[in-house]
Amino acid sequence: ARMSAALYNKRVYTETEEWIHYTNGGEASIGLTKNAVEQLGEVVYIEFQLEAGESVEKGDDLIIVESVKATETIQAPFDLTLLENNSELEDSLELLNENPEEAWLVKVEKNDSFTL
Repeated sequence: ARMSAALYNKRVYTETEEWIHYTNGGEASIGLTKNAVEQLGEVVYIEFQLEAGESVEKGDDLIIVESVKATETIQAPFDLTLLENNSELEDSLELLNENPEEAWLVKVEKNDSFTL
């Protein structure tokens, strides 16, 4: 999977209040914006929907986030393979609540559904 150099080490914000931080090639970390966490209120539970190595299509569920106010589903922003869940967050949601811009939820690899 080749990716334009413009997306190397770059952070993109989505309309649904997630951030996607591209590291190299097609790898990216996904997290929630400060605004999203403020709107949700305190996050009390997260449930990862995938295990490492599993692939999903754009729009499929990645993570369910439960807060004191609502339940939100974070969906795949593109076709991807899950590399890693941030299991530390399952034990300690303070990081997500206090510093969401630093607390990645999942690391993924972008799957190109087309070949060049």
